[in-house]
Amino acid sequence: MTRLCILVSLVLIIPACKSRCVAPETPDNAAAFKATDSSSCMATMSAPKPTTVKKSSKPDYFFAVAQYNTVYYGNTLENLAKLDVASAQLDISPDGRTIAYSSYSRPGYRVIKLIDIETQTVTLLDLPPRNAFMGSWNNDGKYIALNSQSTLYSHWQPVIYNIETGAVDDIDWLDTDNDYYNPVFSPDGRTLVFHDICRIYICQFKNGIATLKRVIETEDLCADDNSGFSDYCKFQISNDGNYLVFTEETDIFEEDICPKITLFSYNISDGHLRRITDRHSNVTDFAIDSSGEIYYCTSNKDKQVFEGFVARIDGSESVKSATFKEQTYAIAVAD
Repeated sequence: MTRLCILVSLVLIIPACKSRCVAPETPDNAAAFKATDSSSCMATMSAPKPTTVKKSSKPDYFFAVAQYNTVYYGNTLENLAKLDVASAQLDISPDGRTIAYSSYSRPGYRVIKLIDIETQTVTLLDLPPRNAFMGSWNNDGKYIALNSQSTLYSHWQPVIYNIETGAVDDIDWLDTDNDYYNPVFSPDGRTLVFHDICRIYICQFKNGIATLKRVIETEDLCADDNSGFSDYCKFQISNDGNYLVFTEETDIFEEDICPKITLFSYNISDGHLRRITDRHSNVTDFAIDSSGEIYYCTSNKDKQVFEGFVARIDGSESVKSATFKEQTYAIAVAD
């Protein structure tokens, strides 16, 4: 495999469920993803923060949320309107007027559709790949990063869809014999992050082209080789490039039927890791906005409690902002 990349000396040791890709032990590991005990990393609760967006150019709607067979939208998590759309992956356009989402075309196969929130007009994206998962909308509204499988049993690859021209561009430096997952833009659209089973790829994004700037080696990221979407691992980088926010499978206890998905904030510059959610919370999705706030949803199926939270980008403050009637599978913000 040939990669045009800068391999950083930072080696991140992420809590993992398997051990197929273990990063070598180096001195750089000392400040990496090992601080996961509740005493040093648990977020503290403080006074609630507003959940409505405050911007000079406010989008029509700020939130898009996916629950079972339904998509919701609105400007606060406490007051969302309903669309009769079924999807487990979605994003909302920067102007807050359109939701892009994955939809089954037939069992096991997905396409990408756009729905205009006001008119509820649905448009099918003209994608050459036979299978696709929704990734992330660029902040200028022109590009969508998504994951695609071009032929049956081929590998999953991030591609860039141009909304204006309909062009679908591959990221040509990727290894076509490897699987990649969850392409997500930073809030300002200048950085694209995705991962394979052992590495996190941080790319500069400009004029529709993703240029690799940094590779972070990790332990196994628990990605499913047979699926273009990983529920366990998602990464998004802050606008300033200082924080990498991510979810990872952790904490298997005797009383747990399944492992928990935990939310972390990692300071790339000083190596400090903060665990935002506790052992009882199962994070279903998160999104960062341009002001540096993290919106995330949790699920406790045993108690049938489904909630939404907002946290600071460094994970130092996390406050409940909504309670949902059903589990939330995806959350997106217009930015």
